[in-house]
Amino acid sequence: MTDDGDFSKMMQFAALSGAFSPATALHAADLLNLRPTEVSEIASRLSELCDVIHFDGKEQWLLKRNERQWILNSLSKRHGLINAMYMRRSQIGFNQEAKYLGSALSGVQDFAIDALETLAARLERSTRLSEADVEPIERIATTLERLGELAPGHKMLPRFYGLLNREADDTRRDTILTDRFQGRAVQIDDIVDWIKTTNPSRFPTQCLLIRGLPGIGKSALLEAAYQRLRSQGLNIVMVRFDFDRPVLDVLDPVGLTLELARQVAIQTPERAGDLKAKRLAIASEQRIKGSRDTRFDLQETQLSDLLQDALGGASATLLIVLDTLEALRGRGLSHPYQLFEWIDRLARGVSTNIRVIAAGRGEPLQEIPDRIGKDADLSGLLDNEMDEILSKSDVNPNLWSEIRNQADGNPMMLRIIAEMAKDDPSSLYEKGGQSARAFLNRWLFARLHDPNIRRMAEHGLFLREISVDAIATLWPKLANAPAPTSSEAQQAYQELAEMTWLFNRTPSDHGLRMRAEFRRLLLPKYYTAFARSAPKSDRMSATWFGRRRTAESDVDALYHGLQALRGRGKPPAIKAETAYRLDEETISELPVIGQDMLRLTRHERSESSRSAAFGTERFAVDLSLMMERGDWGEAFDIYSKIGDRDRLDPTGDLGRAVRTFEWKTGRWATALRSLRRQDRMIGTDIEWGHYRPIEALVYLEMRAEFGVSSFAVRVINEPEFRSRVTETVYRLRGAEMTFGGLGLALNFTSADTPRGQLLDINLCWEEPKSPKVPQIGWQRIQQLLPRAFEDPYNPAASARACAALTPYSEPLRDMPGERSDRPAMSELRALIKALQQLPLPINGGLESLDPRSLERLNPVSILSEAGLLAEALGMIAFFGNRDIKLIARGAEYWRKFAAGRYPTDPEKSNFRLRGWRYGVDATLWHRIRELEDHADPISASKACLVAWLSVDHAHDFLLFGHLAEKTERVRANLQQKGGDAFAAARLLSQMNVPTALIPPLAILLFANVDL
Repeated sequence: MTDDGDFSKMMQFAALSGAFSPATALHAADLLNLRPTEVSEIASRLSELCDVIHFDGKEQWLLKRNERQWILNSLSKRHGLINAMYMRRSQIGFNQEAKYLGSALSGVQDFAIDALETLAARLERSTRLSEADVEPIERIATTLERLGELAPGHKMLPRFYGLLNREADDTRRDTILTDRFQGRAVQIDDIVDWIKTTNPSRFPTQCLLIRGLPGIGKSALLEAAYQRLRSQGLNIVMVRFDFDRPVLDVLDPVGLTLELARQVAIQTPERAGDLKAKRLAIASEQRIKGSRDTRFDLQETQLSDLLQDALGGASATLLIVLDTLEALRGRGLSHPYQLFEWIDRLARGVSTNIRVIAAGRGEPLQEIPDRIGKDADLSGLLDNEMDEILSKSDVNPNLWSEIRNQADGNPMMLRIIAEMAKDDPSSLYEKGGQSARAFLNRWLFARLHDPNIRRMAEHGLFLREISVDAIATLWPKLANAPAPTSSEAQQAYQELAEMTWLFNRTPSDHGLRMRAEFRRLLLPKYYTAFARSAPKSDRMSATWFGRRRTAESDVDALYHGLQALRGRGKPPAIKAETAYRLDEETISELPVIGQDMLRLTRHERSESSRSAAFGTERFAVDLSLMMERGDWGEAFDIYSKIGDRDRLDPTGDLGRAVRTFEWKTGRWATALRSLRRQDRMIGTDIEWGHYRPIEALVYLEMRAEFGVSSFAVRVINEPEFRSRVTETVYRLRGAEMTFGGLGLALNFTSADTPRGQLLDINLCWEEPKSPKVPQIGWQRIQQLLPRAFEDPYNPAASARACAALTPYSEPLRDMPGERSDRPAMSELRALIKALQQLPLPINGGLESLDPRSLERLNPVSILSEAGLLAEALGMIAFFGNRDIKLIARGAEYWRKFAAGRYPTDPEKSNFRLRGWRYGVDATLWHRIRELEDHADPISASKACLVAWLSVDHAHDFLLFGHLAEKTERVRANLQQKGGDAFAAARLLSQMNVPTALIPPLAILLFANVDL
């Protein structure tokens, strides 16, 4: 066994380095004198935390970003980071990358805040970036991205990404109109008419969908229509989302709004000052993709209000262009749905006429056909459009008719046949066969003059990268043909390079790669024609590339290794670093089994689970991966395909994954049944090694939620269990429910366990009469209810600010892809409308709520941000919703803690919350006082009851149900033993009466008024 201290030295070195060799790390950590077995073990453990990359022509290791940030954060918490940085400067291999990391962590030199601000401001003022500007921006962005929030300059990262994105936009706009534009005057007219028409119905948002063959000119059509509209003087602001850019992600809707705000601000600088400032402020805050934190809803609405100002009210038309939608759908079948849901929210907050044009190949919106307002299917070029293209070539007009006939409207085929006709017009009239082999021989090989080379090209042309060396040494093996001489290989390469319509040069300029649109067309034909021999050729190619040391050889080797799975080949080993370097276009070329292996390595949903009609045990990995990356729409799609969920083995992979999903999405009753079944089968101890990180976290959350006391005692008394809990929580600390019952249990134990926002609540009530209000909670209250509370240090306001931090909104949020609201959503909306009429802010009145909020915000978000979620759930829980009852129980426990009630010692038998004043918490105490101080306490109390009883049948339940029995028992107790409204409140609380009803009932019962 190696010493953990030795391994810690290696991790510390890796965390403060860029790319490094294992030997350098061992040398720097002074571990070369260890036994070979110990060195091997340390290197093996470190390799699991690293990606392998090729840097400066050598294979090196690079610590994964999440591991780097976890190590550095741990050092910082132990106050060891400064010493580690000092030590790293004196070690071997302190190269430029390591210097950048050190400077960024220290916030000095190029990474000083002032220097970053100056650079960003200067480049934001410039219209275009030079090559000399791009290099430092990419270096800064890469370094800050690796370090995360520990780097002082990390908050500047969105601005530098924004600069890079702007330059990409400008470059694209410069070239798009000249990139194979095909005319299409009629279609341009359709696009112009669509944009100029006022949206007849704001919801749901619909689009003009332009789809067609690759190379048909969809993007160019959009740009041409836009230019015509601008020339006509239309007040139009165009925002373009190109979803082949991974930075645009529907799992980060705030990020989409920020990008929209960025593009709007560029086009409306005279009105966008406040928008730009707010955008930068929000962009500097940490966001977790897929998080269902309610504050993100408020951020979207804040940006929407400022967008309205920047767009000049309703005078402008906001044109949203959604390009390459097939790439978006490739990330997840639910992603187009989530995108249009985001546009709907935007439309609710902006009165501007919003028009949407979408472009993509195939059927990019097939899951949401109701979103297509008009369909422009560019299935092929018309004859006059093909003639327009041919007129710009050197082809004899006498040949145009036959070229059009054979191209059949396909722009790619038009180019191939036109090129062929220029060299050999007679080839147009040959009666070649229709097989794939005849097609390839006829149109692609004619320019290869050497017959031997032409024979080898049957397989060789479909290499991911073609080089002189590949032609000379690999092609002969693929075709079992004589090897060409060096000059013959060079000549063949040159002939291929001249086919610029077919090949692009690789970034290194040492190879050729077939253009993507031709690969889409020709690869299926190749694998049909050579179904038996192609897998063998791919295996040989994978081996050949695997021995190379070029910049792309590892990607080429992986690509051909996965293609070889079309036959009986051994699956290739896949490194994550290499897997992420294959783009969506390339992935789509692979067989399904290859796509599955690659996507799972990339923590993406497998192709099999997308196309399958019913779920299988194999779906467990897909479901867990989607949850871990926060893609709840895809997770729901997988979950919905799994039948007989109640019969799943709760100890199996799929059973655990399903239970985890049910817990995270508010299906607590079924999740709890699954856990109880598991307990009966194997007991309460688990094999931690069988649990994925998110499954382990949910297991801990459930144990704590339904047994806070026993869980806390176990954390205190079992060091190994405490270590396991701490590690799990820290690694997945972005999960809000981590701070639910689990957070409370940890909060009640020791200072060594994570507490997050609970620390703010602890500090708040150190002095109950003068609480220290948590700023985040107070800001949420003020943004939603600007006139509800004036003094943040009033205990009533502080209690509500603490309650606004509740984590129990997470499992209640609407599921992307789940088309119908849960029944509770309509009840919550009705409750909010009733509370808007109640002028009692401490008792939950929402009189100062913006009237538009109910339309623009999820009702859970409103109640959560208002600090009223526990009370609302408590009302709904009375009417039989088992899931809501379980969630309401935890939410109420949290509310009491947020209102200043503290638990007794968890190691003692009594673990109930201690009272604040008069045996009630701060919230109940001040609500009773608000009613007592009212000019007419009885009428105010009745109005409060009417508002909170607006849930269906609630009033009848009060009068005739078992709640009526409880109130009469309290009335009788007061008459027999005496007592005030606070005594009544204590009795009602002990009887589990809904919290919202306790203050008005206490007033009425103390006054002995009939209900």
